[in-house]
Amino acid sequence: MKKRHSRVEKHMGNTNTIRSFCDDLPKITVNDDLLGLAEFAKAIANGITFHKNESGVVISINAPWGYGKTSCLNFIKGYLQQDQNIEILDFNPWCLSDNKNDIVIKFLHSLGSKLQDMLQSKETESIKNKKLPWNEKLSHKHFLHLKKCWNHKHDNNNFNVLWKGILGYFSATAVEQLEKQYLDIDLQKRQIERLLLKIDKRLVIFIDDLDRLPKEEIRQVFRFMKAIADFNFITYVVAFDNVVVSKALDGEFCDSGYDYIKKIVQVPLELPKIYQENIDSIFHKKLNALINYSQYEITKEKQQRFMLYNTELIKKHIENIRDINRLFNSFTLNYLQVYNDVDLVDFLAIEIIRVFEPNLYFEIRDNLSLYTGDRPFMAKSEKEEYFNNLKNKYAEYIDFITEMFPVTNALLKGGAYGPEWADSWNKDKRICSIERSNIYFSLKLPIGEISDKEVIEFLQSISKQKDLDNAVLQWAKEKYSNGHTKLFYWVPKLELFADKISEYELVELFVSTIFKFKNSFVSIGDMDDSGLLINNDLRFLGLYNALTKNIKDEVKLFGIIKNAVVNSDNLSAIAEFVLSHAISHGLFPNMKDQVLPTITKEHYFELETLLLDKIRKHIKEIHTLSKPTRLLQFINVRCGALYNRIMDYYMTQDEQFLTLIENCYSYASSSSEGTFRILSLWPITAYISEDKLIEKVQDIAKNKPKLKAKADNILKGIEKAKEFHK
Repeated sequence: MKKRHSRVEKHMGNTNTIRSFCDDLPKITVNDDLLGLAEFAKAIANGITFHKNESGVVISINAPWGYGKTSCLNFIKGYLQQDQNIEILDFNPWCLSDNKNDIVIKFLHSLGSKLQDMLQSKETESIKNKKLPWNEKLSHKHFLHLKKCWNHKHDNNNFNVLWKGILGYFSATAVEQLEKQYLDIDLQKRQIERLLLKIDKRLVIFIDDLDRLPKEEIRQVFRFMKAIADFNFITYVVAFDNVVVSKALDGEFCDSGYDYIKKIVQVPLELPKIYQENIDSIFHKKLNALINYSQYEITKEKQQRFMLYNTELIKKHIENIRDINRLFNSFTLNYLQVYNDVDLVDFLAIEIIRVFEPNLYFEIRDNLSLYTGDRPFMAKSEKEEYFNNLKNKYAEYIDFITEMFPVTNALLKGGAYGPEWADSWNKDKRICSIERSNIYFSLKLPIGEISDKEVIEFLQSISKQKDLDNAVLQWAKEKYSNGHTKLFYWVPKLELFADKISEYELVELFVSTIFKFKNSFVSIGDMDDSGLLINNDLRFLGLYNALTKNIKDEVKLFGIIKNAVVNSDNLSAIAEFVLSHAISHGLFPNMKDQVLPTITKEHYFELETLLLDKIRKHIKEIHTLSKPTRLLQFINVRCGALYNRIMDYYMTQDEQFLTLIENCYSYASSSSEGTFRILSLWPITAYISEDKLIEKVQDIAKNKPKLKAKADNILKGIEKAKEFHK
């Protein structure tokens, strides 16, 4: 048997990276540059470094949200930090409250604190070089200690007076440094100017996120920039969306916000255009990580579908990194919940619709059965009316919709897809599959449904016949709240994995299990809801056909079937298989072929001999078989003497005779009663007429009190069958 391995984590990429959110944070260093902004940032940094004029200057960097303004600012800082004559101050007004004067005050506090640190650093260096008198050295030590105390006790007036008196005796400069944060704005400005005179470095102030502020706060920032932008040795680098900010500044001392910006900004710059190649590269890097993690198999059909989605959706909605992060934050989280049971390309497309076109997303979700073709009884005129309205409302998405849901072609474009595609869509995990579509929207499997991952893990766990047989027995016992057993879901699911079962060399085990258990698990609760009376027997038959259809070597196929027949005592299941091939080989002249022959006539006779030998050994057990109708039919035609021998025996065994009749049933349905079992007496009436059979059952009911209830129930069943057939 072929060795099977579970998926190995090392082939999935970095799972922590996959499972984490895209942080949407700006890049810190040029090593992280994804948009080609490093050279632009370097040019700005060089311009600031070589600007020798003492006067202040304001540089603006304009770009919409999500285009990398903050990353660019970080790159500029990185280059400037290499110059010892440059100091940097970050000021983000977006983090402040909307108090009317708060932004201006906070800015001056931040500026003063930065200048204080710069001056302190300079004084410390001077002390090391022994250039200050003793009293200045002592005042510096007092300053460091008392500054720490001040930060905790600045509201204590007595303490304030005390430290001011002591510290002021040694150094007036130290007092200025500590007092400046709590004086009025004009005085703070003058103190800052005095501090600037003592520092021989250029201070570069970065102001970001202006375009996130409310209109009035944007105006406040520009007012204080206008008022104090003339500080010497200060360069402002301000990043914002020109459209947003200029609109907020309309009417501020002039009609046009653009004109007002011109009064403040001396060096207006536009962030370099982001090339589509950069966006595509980032997008595909994230997508490939998910492809590798989920081991998504890429086929030509999937590539073609992705190309259409790329044109119709991705190019329309993904314009910058923020769009990418916004999409992948939700896409990754949702996809990882169900990736074993959905198609990645379809899931990506519906996530793009959900994030960027939510109205269309809810339109599809709330009318999903129309898009998958799961409304067989809906009037055609109603469908036409719905899709005509859809076409008018979402004309630009029609190509996408018909690609994602092919059955809509008939009403949107005039094409057609028949029901033969349904199995293929289900197997490929497409959103257009009736069985799969709800997973894309609920992000979980419906009750009882089995994930593809669970099936693979189950197949990998099978090492011997007993493992599989025990699993089937367990599935038949366990019921869900909807009345279906696990068998109801597992057998059709395994049919989709016929190729994997073959790859794992498990076909022989599965065929043996089918021959062993077919006809054994009869449950009205497991009847299909479609009204087609599909039961577990037909599900097993579908699995058998899926497993054997690709076995072209007839000798190999016969070997698998013979092994199953030899190891099974389920005579009903064996007889059904043998009978269908007897008909195909013309051994039942009055019956039409039911299946194409898959084994030769010689091999058929070998199986027939095996079956007849088994029947002869179990004559007294025929009544215990579930659905012995086909078995009795087969014996009657192929070996009449054996059939008469069996029936002769049961005519002498009243209780066993009644049990034999009870097990001869078929399924029927009516609008009033739904699905029910109905007696099929024809396998027995080949031996005894229906009237005589009824007489015998009546006689048993009359003369055998212990069997009366059972006999009366059969008589009722016979009458019900007569009424139904009328």
